Amino acid sequence: EKNQNIIKNFLGGHTPIAISNRPINKLGLMEMDDSMPIVPYVYMVFKRVDYLKESIETLRKGDFDKERVPIIISLDGKVPEMLEYAESLKGEFKVHIIVHPYSCFEHQDSFPLDKEGKLNKDFKGDGYGNPREGPVTCCKHHFTWLLKTAFEELEAQLQMKFDAFFFLEEDYILAPNLYEAILNGLDLMETGNKKLKEGIFGLTFDPSDGNSKANPRSYAFDCFYIRTFVSGPMVLTREMYNKIKENGKEYCEFDDYNWDWSLVHLQALYKLPNFVLSSDKVLVKHIGVDGAMHKMAAKNQKLMERLHLPAEWHGSILQELPGGFPTRKQRKGFGGWAHPEDHRHCREVLGVK
Repeated sequence: EKNQNIIKNFLGGHTPIAISNRPINKLGLMEMDDSMPIVPYVYMVFKRVDYLKESIETLRKGDFDKERVPIIISLDGKVPEMLEYAESLKGEFKVHIIVHPYSCFEHQDSFPLDKEGKLNKDFKGDGYGNPREGPVTCCKHHFTWLLKTAFEELEAQLQMKFDAFFFLEEDYILAPNLYEAILNGLDLMETGNKKLKEGIFGLTFDPSDGNSKANPRSYAFDCFYIRTFVSGPMVLTREMYNKIKENGKEYCEFDDYNWDWSLVHLQALYKLPNFVLSSDKVLVKHIGVDGAMHKMAAKNQKLMERLHLPAEWHGSILQELPGGFPTRKQRKGFGGWAHPEDHRHCREVLGVK
């Protein structure tokens, strides 16, 4: 009630759908303390050291407790320059380095990279008739292993309690108040889960969808709103991880080399919630002009140059709910993930039959 009165006065009498229960001051800003949950930043990285350096530079200006909040750096193999840089951060942050044991970098002549294409013997191709290309499979294999490792092993490794993780790749820079946004968003998810029968999938902070469009909403004040999931850095809770694992066979056998579109596929089948809470401004900006597998389109580069992270963002309210449920169209995957060995390994990693 105290929060509602502060915010209502701040907004000139307007009453939003929901307000974060985190303690706030008279300016409507969250007061952070040691009792708040810890949400680790989880970087999935490969060879792009320069992009990770840019991301870490913005992390240095972040509002999280650098002694309490872990920075997990998941290496897709022991790439020397990336490993060296990750190690150099340990004196500055609470860095924990993990290494994907099935990386393409360290398995170039065997599965999963299979440089000589031996796995294509007797393989009829993906849904488009294409042979298996090892490099295309690397990212989904890494993310799948990372997802399970985060939720099933990191608590024991770090002797800490985690119920949610913020997953991102190395080519994103971060707004200074991102951690505040993460905590407020998790608090507001409780309201979203109550108001939407299917619940909320997670939190996202890039309404531009990787510089593919301008901000779709324009509010006079910082806030969250509810939208459908597309891609990008996200906060996932343990509850959502369990649902992904429950539907691991469908995830692992969907012919799409993209882990994010594989999750969207589960949403199309009503196996996962389709909605996320998103910040109304871009709080994580994609800077990967030279992507891991694709070069950023020229039009996206132009939008990237125009988008700027806010110096301050203090959204603690949920502004609107969607009208009805989204139309979910099942679609054919983008291919690159039809080989039985990729399916088998993915299921084995998730521990599903």
